[in-house]
Amino acid sequence: MNARHIVECGENSDTPLLAFFKANRRPGLIGNLARSLTYQEFPEQFTLKSVEGDPHSKTWSHRQTGFAIGRMIHVGPTAGEKFYLRTLLMVVKGPTSFEDLRTVNGVLCGSFHEACLKRGLLEDDGEWRLCLQDAAEIQTGSQLRHLFATLLLFCAPATPKDLWLEFRAKICDDLRHCLHDLGRTSVTDNEVYDFGLHLINDILGDSGHALSEFSNMAQTVFNWFDTVNNRLISQQLNYDHQAEHDMATHFIATLNDDQQHVFEIIWDSIVNK
Repeated sequence: MNARHIVECGENSDTPLLAFFKANRRPGLIGNLARSLTYQEFPEQFTLKSVEGDPHSKTWSHRQTGFAIGRMIHVGPTAGEKFYLRTLLMVVKGPTSFEDLRTVNGVLCGSFHEACLKRGLLEDDGEWRLCLQDAAEIQTGSQLRHLFATLLLFCAPATPKDLWLEFRAKICDDLRHCLHDLGRTSVTDNEVYDFGLHLINDILGDSGHALSEFSNMAQTVFNWFDTVNNRLISQQLNYDHQAEHDMATHFIATLNDDQQHVFEIIWDSIVNK
């Protein structure tokens, strides 16, 4: 097989994405169904098959039985136009070509990034929200923390704290188990999330940055150094904070005047060192 033949085969072959565009150009009920779906939704109603006589080409056929969930390969926010292409494919229904995908209100945009802008996908951190939503379905907590640090460093989200609050449960979904292994078997959700911020801060530190540089971002409250580096101290800190607080409130209320006076003197000495 010579080089020209290889090039001709590539030009004439349909990838799954090109086959998706072609399916959206079909007439009739099948075409109407195709145009009602995004690329990611396509496998719910269509199956991908090789074209007879050309194993390199693909075509989408109407699904008769079964069910499938579509997954696109994850593309990070630093991938440039590939990221914005993927963002459009997640929300635009029925595009018939790359040019059609870049067309907004009848105007062909010069780039996928421009098309995202005109569709309003980049307002209020929309693109980063889509990125985290998609990644949260397939990536581990550790990978999500690195992704979030990447967003902070290179993508300048307008309201990173809002993104953190929306996705922190996914970003920290492995940390309760991690803290358990470190000897902290009794932790609140807020402590888990705070530990997640501590780890993101460590990731940022590898690049010479810190959470404190991002004013519109949640900051750590607790000192996790001892938990991570000294298991004995971690075990001593392993108690139910709410239960201890409730118990203290109950017993303080039972103190007589002299006991209350002594308690306040001791407590003031502790607080003021």
